[in-house]
Amino acid sequence: MKFLLPLILGLLFLLPTPALAQKRIEVDLSSQKLYAFDNENKVYDFIISSGKPWWPTPTGEFKPVV
Repeated sequence: MKFLLPLILGLLFLLPTPALAQKRIEVDLSSQKLYAFDNENKVYDFIISSGKPWWPTPTGEFKPVV
């Protein structure tokens, strides 16, 4: 009986797992909009106000701190 649990757990790792959801946020500075995506589906869009010439909005790719 003790050998069944490791066997079952081992078999679970062989099963295919669903792809993890890919969530991302994109900011379009030219149109002053923020878009939120879940996989390839746009779920939200918002009007934003970005930086000023003396304090510009940083550009690039960033990862959230959790």
